[in-house]
Amino acid sequence: MKMTKDQGQDLVQSVKSGTFDGLEMGILADGTAYLTTHSLARLCGVDQSGLNKFISEWDPDSFKQRDQAILGRLIASGSPTDSLFIAAEQRGVRVNAHPDYVCTAILGYYAASHNDVAIASQERLNVTGLRALVYAPLEYAKREPNADAWQHLKERSQLNRVPPGWFSVFKEMDGILMDAVRHDLPVSSHTIP
Repeated sequence: MKMTKDQGQDLVQSVKSGTFDGLEMGILADGTAYLTTHSLARLCGVDQSGLNKFISEWDPDSFKQRDQAILGRLIASGSPTDSLFIAAEQRGVRVNAHPDYVCTAILGYYAASHNDVAIASQERLNVTGLRALVYAPLEYAKREPNADAWQHLKERSQLNRVPPGWFSVFKEMDGILMDAVRHDLPVSSHTIP
């Protein structure tokens, strides 16, 4: 998901969302677990308005100590650094969806600043992980991309028993179909004879 500061952008849809233990959370279409700004502030034990201001003014080129500390955490995890949120729609309302890696970086910063709430939250997440914290209460299981296509291809292959030396259109198409599934072509009973 592309993250941007642009307020006029199209909103990414949240496929699941809810509030658990007082934390508003959700999952985007690509499986990205997120927390809202309110929940991230609560998790870190900081004021929401201050965190909102920081997030809206985020500049990865800033030389401020907090910006550099969080930027360093994002870079170390191999995460995008251009924005700290994805504009999303959660139950008909626009929210700033902070992906799990952003939450972890910001929480790590506040925990390193000796914030007791952030330290306790970080210890809890070290055990479960943020994705598990969001996935479990929302009863979400991330599926492999094209799992249905692979299953359909496998079933069709099992049905196609051709004696040695005989010609079969499906047998000849098998390699092409496997490449198509690898490149995200939706394969179903409508695309395979």
